[in-house]
Amino acid sequence: MGLRETKAERTRERVVSEAMALFAADGFDATTMERIAAAAEISPATLYRYFPSKDRILASPMEAIFTTFTDTFRDRPADEDLGVSLAAAIDAVLTRAEADPDGTRVMRRILDESPIPRARLWDDLAAVRARLAELIATRTGRSPGDIDVVLTARTAILLLETAADMWRFGNDDRPSRQIVVDLYAAFHDGRVTVPRPE
Repeated sequence: MGLRETKAERTRERVVSEAMALFAADGFDATTMERIAAAAEISPATLYRYFPSKDRILASPMEAIFTTFTDTFRDRPADEDLGVSLAAAIDAVLTRAEADPDGTRVMRRILDESPIPRARLWDDLAAVRARLAELIATRTGRSPGDIDVVLTARTAILLLETAADMWRFGNDDRPSRQIVVDLYAAFHDGRVTVPRPE
């Protein structure tokens, strides 16, 4: 990464950090782009070059997490067991979230309280599911729309979301990386009931 790219990345990180602090203190709706620019010590015009709206600032950490998930899966050995590769991708995301537990919880609280960025988050999550399905299809030589591929991608995302939510809401005192191991076991031990028509 060159000097210009490094400087730009540091600016982005500073913007996100200052914006999160303002969102947490004053609320998402009450925080303006102008206040974020002032806190980050850049001009509003510069801020808009980095982020077109404040919901994109709020979504930025989640976008990085989603990228970690798909990139980790993509970079696993092509001949590795598919389940092992998916577990490695989930582990990479949970490891990242646990590195800054307070920041992760604050970010999710703000998202939960802010309808517009929350709606954008669901759109982003749908894109991640589609991207994962594409990667699984490439790995297995199947179509991204294949029912097995779609369910595999959705199940992996569901396990990740469930472990993160159980950890975030305090239903379990253990780290999310330990919680997800129990979720895997529930699937593999037959404790999860799948709807079955008569």
